Amino acid sequence: MSEETTNIASPEGISKFLEKNGLATLLLLAFLYVAWTSFLSPAADRYMKLLDSVTESNETLSKVIDQLKQGIVNIGESNGKQMQVNQDLLRTIDRRTEEISRKLDELRGGRGQPYVPPVTCRVIPEE
Repeated sequence: MSEETTNIASPEGISKFLEKNGLATLLLLAFLYVAWTSFLSPAADRYMKLLDSVTESNETLSKVIDQLKQGIVNIGESNGKQMQVNQDLLRTIDRRTEEISRKLDELRGGRGQPYVPPVTCRVIPEE
């Protein structure tokens, strides 16, 4: 076999790699492989799952916030309509109060004197 076709995973490939690069490089590569497969790759997977979870949570929260905003708008519109109805009722009450006041003035004779209902005869019981 030629040097170019030697498999690095074979004993012969490892031997040639050691001759060419040294033991320190082989140990460094072995450490990096173990670190990647044991720590970094699982941590990256957990981090990606966490990011996906946070993204999903943010989307759900955005939907809830949109619903709350719409609810507040609906309540505001409803309160505005109810306020208009209440203002109309208050105007009606004011008009009727003015009418009653005017009629009472007419009953008083327009003299500015308080209205006193007519006195009726009543029987006073003897003691």
